[in-house]
Amino acid sequence: MIKRLIFLFTLSFLVAACQQNQDTELPTRFIVITADPAVVGTSAVVVNTPDTQTTSMVGNPTLPPSWTPTPSLTASPTVSVTPSNTITVTPSRTPTLTLTPTVEVEPLSALLLLAAQATIQPPPTPTNIAGQPTVPPLSTQPPNTVCQYAPPGGFGTAVAQDASITAGIGCPVGAPPVASNYAAATQNFERGAMIWTSQGTIYVLFNDGTYQQVVDTFDPAVDPESGGEIPPAGLVEPIRGFGKVWRTVSGVKDRLGWALTAETATNATVQEFLQGRMMYLPIRGDILILTNQGTWRAVAGSY
Repeated sequence: MIKRLIFLFTLSFLVAACQQNQDTELPTRFIVITADPAVVGTSAVVVNTPDTQTTSMVGNPTLPPSWTPTPSLTASPTVSVTPSNTITVTPSRTPTLTLTPTVEVEPLSALLLLAAQATIQPPPTPTNIAGQPTVPPLSTQPPNTVCQYAPPGGFGTAVAQDASITAGIGCPVGAPPVASNYAAATQNFERGAMIWTSQGTIYVLFNDGTYQQVVDTFDPAVDPESGGEIPPAGLVEPIRGFGKVWRTVSGVKDRLGWALTAETATNATVQEFLQGRMMYLPIRGDILILTNQGTWRAVAGSY
């Protein structure tokens, strides 16, 4: 029973396989070669069926002596080369040449030195301290100028102690220089002083270090002795020549203020210089230095 089932199963499988080959495969021709050592020669039987054609060769097949099996050809590998469309160029480094100009320092320095020597610098502006007279170096004479003659008396002593005096007023006039004596008068004011000498000159000294030199034009036969002004308590109205200058010369009254005391008679010793003068009044107790540029100062000393 079991054998019958196996036989039926096998037969069904074969029938199904044959049926599949009839539907899908093309007829195949094949050659069946049979060799019999006892038979000389070769015979072949070609079998043609609906599906196959079979050729049977009987006997020992004899191949032509020149027959050589043809080896199968092996395909050569194909090398695919893909060219690159991008060309990369590596530029070579080109050195940069830097030119540094050479400056001739020595000729340039010489030119600047020449320009500095040829340039005339303006004199410095003097700084005034309130209430203290100052004298800038107004003379073109160098400070180290050596005069042929020294000023006489105490004027010479003052110049020897302070070389800036010579720088301001130069060398004394005369060979040798001789100081002159004059009758004089002086009067002190709130912001300065007045000095008269018998030379016919009035010096108005302001406390800011400047002064005005005015010709004394007072005439008692014509001019009034007083202006009739009433000063504040403790102050005095100037009279005569001082009063006339105080009232009539522009700016003097406002700059000087009222007189502190009445005028006092004295004498004055005066030495003329190339750029000014030195003056000594015993009542003051100092030496006045007045430049031709309109500045004044006082130094300690006497004639």
